[in-house]
Amino acid sequence: MKKLLLLIALIFVSGCVGQTAKIDINNGVIIEKFTADPRDVFDFQPVTFSVDISDVGGTTAKDVSLRLLGVEGLWRPQTGTGTVSEVKKDLGTLKPPRIKDNIPGDSRFSDFTLTAPDLNEGDKTTFSVKARAEFSYATTGSIIVKAISFNQQQILQRRGETTLEPLKESNSEGPLKFRLVRGPAPLIIDPDEGAVEREFRFEIVNVGGGWPISDNAVGKVGIGGTNKITLLAPAGISLGKCDGITGGISAFSTTLRSDGRAPVSCTVSINKEIADKFKATTEATLVFNIELNYKYFVESSVDVSVQGTKR
Repeated sequence: MKKLLLLIALIFVSGCVGQTAKIDINNGVIIEKFTADPRDVFDFQPVTFSVDISDVGGTTAKDVSLRLLGVEGLWRPQTGTGTVSEVKKDLGTLKPPRIKDNIPGDSRFSDFTLTAPDLNEGDKTTFSVKARAEFSYATTGSIIVKAISFNQQQILQRRGETTLEPLKESNSEGPLKFRLVRGPAPLIIDPDEGAVEREFRFEIVNVGGGWPISDNAVGKVGIGGTNKITLLAPAGISLGKCDGITGGISAFSTTLRSDGRAPVSCTVSINKEIADKFKATTEATLVFNIELNYKYFVESSVDVSVQGTKR
């Protein structure tokens, strides 16, 4: 009986303290909760701002920092005189969740205690304070496109079979994605055409709850121009020039438009030797690989009501 009771107690305790790993395919670091306590104060009272963040994406968040916005020059330190300037904490690295092992991503909890702004007696004002989490993150992905010969296309059409296949796209979990918007899929290679170029249009899309801010430039994607596009394909098929980026395909940066998208157009070159092989070869596979390295931020806000008192 005692053993049974002990087993029940252990099950109860493990159920209370256990955590379930969660992953968000469209985010990296998120602000789980941002609070102010108390939220209705006199101007001589301290307020504690509490921020809880965690990595719910697919890669490790580096250079993680937390800061409070809207307090500079208004709010006062808990002790001492004057007003605060920058209120910031550096938190290092947060590892992503391991879903297979049911291990949640790393979390950090931080408190900032400040004294409310000094107001005239009788004045009552609501102050909005933001918590901003900034972090360095990476998105990796691939897009698979099939190449078939012109003759194979004709055979399939005569059979009434489609030559169109669903694109195989994959992106790691995170706030930026790489997608194919337009291009020859499948890529038809006609030996009679000889050497040709074909254009593929991609997009880098912001799907997260914040915005990139690489190299202190809002909307910029690519810390120090470290993004990469590569193409895995048979010899004779190569990635050419890409427009819409700064730098070359092995080290570039780009900037999102106001709609959260950045178009990238790339040419694929097919030389005569590989085109001639497609008289006998019916199909091949092309794999576009992408690596995006960027700084990103997310924000959350809270309001605090402050009433002035007589000095």
